[in-house]
Amino acid sequence: PICATELRNCTTYNINGGQYGGTVKYISCITGLIESASIGSNQSTSMCNYVAGIYPHASGDVTLTSSADCSIILSPEPFDSECVAWRFNAGVSGGTATYTLCGELTSSTEAVSASSYIDRCTVSGSVVSICKDAEDVKIGDTGIVFPWIGCGICEACVEGNETLCEAPKYLGARLNGGYSDHIIVPDSKYLVSYGDMDPATAAPYACSGLTAFSALKKIPFASANDWIVIIGAGGVGINGIFLSTAVHKAKILVIDNDPEKREKAIEAGADQAFSPDDKEKIRKTLGIGAKAAIDFVGRPETTDFGLSLVKKGGMVIVVGLYGGSLKLSLPLVPMRSVTLRGSYVGELRELKELVDIIKQGSKKLIPVKKQGLETANQAMSDLRAGKVNGRIVLIPN
Repeated sequence: PICATELRNCTTYNINGGQYGGTVKYISCITGLIESASIGSNQSTSMCNYVAGIYPHASGDVTLTSSADCSIILSPEPFDSECVAWRFNAGVSGGTATYTLCGELTSSTEAVSASSYIDRCTVSGSVVSICKDAEDVKIGDTGIVFPWIGCGICEACVEGNETLCEAPKYLGARLNGGYSDHIIVPDSKYLVSYGDMDPATAAPYACSGLTAFSALKKIPFASANDWIVIIGAGGVGINGIFLSTAVHKAKILVIDNDPEKREKAIEAGADQAFSPDDKEKIRKTLGIGAKAAIDFVGRPETTDFGLSLVKKGGMVIVVGLYGGSLKLSLPLVPMRSVTLRGSYVGELRELKELVDIIKQGSKKLIPVKKQGLETANQAMSDLRAGKVNGRIVLIPN
């Protein structure tokens, strides 16, 4: 595939096939989905940008003629300490109703229009090219790409808390992501080896797996007598159930509107699963309250419900990005000594810890459905329609 060097605002570009011609992949500003156009040698065609590409330092024989005079590239070239990974897989997140640029998508059009870079953060692959300054990496190394990259120089980044960086360079949001055949990794330290794991199984753990794991780790240790409430049993919530025993000994109570998801939660290892309408049963089960609640939905009513379910000194962690505003009774915060905090994906050290855990083979893994890269449009449609259980992983031909 021939890819353009960068994405622009919604503009019709004239693509010149040049001497060789080829297939140009692009993201339509109309549908927000990946499309393609075949161009013969010395032929041209017009299409609606965004044109998908990932190699800002490379150039090729086919040109994109426009006022911006962008180039079409044919091969990647790493600079400084970068390495280039051939993308084995890119995950398509599913199962909840929230979205981020590199996470749960309800509207690919919204996500694409919010960014001028190629989407998708969950990537596993093999190194095909390295720069002279890259350390501790060689051609052929495989790994999960950690996408939550900071500026590298602020206090948060120096302390290893890159998700707290005020000037992040997230892959798929600030730097080009994995909906392409290669991805530039800014530093070899961001390639986390998955050992003998299936690369398609490994790919989603840089996003949904890490998100659930980091949220669990923010809760003070919960004993076997404690309850942890998980609100939302989509893909990230199910990962939270799978991974809970790696962090805590607590019992897990799941709350979700969907009876099928509640059933999946029990199969995943939850001790109890209820509809949010079963308030009396939930409170009776929890007794004086839960040690903590993790809200994987992020609506005002779900966070408020979580706050009502934790005991004194408890914690509510908001992960979901559904949106809205929360009305909070401030006197109850000090009187009950509750903690309300957010959790956004996770840090590199946590991904390394998580990968070590799943490599041991003792934890259930999120279901993964493998599909060809050419099915990206259908994958997005299935996601929006709520047909995705677990994760879809796109694999290039």
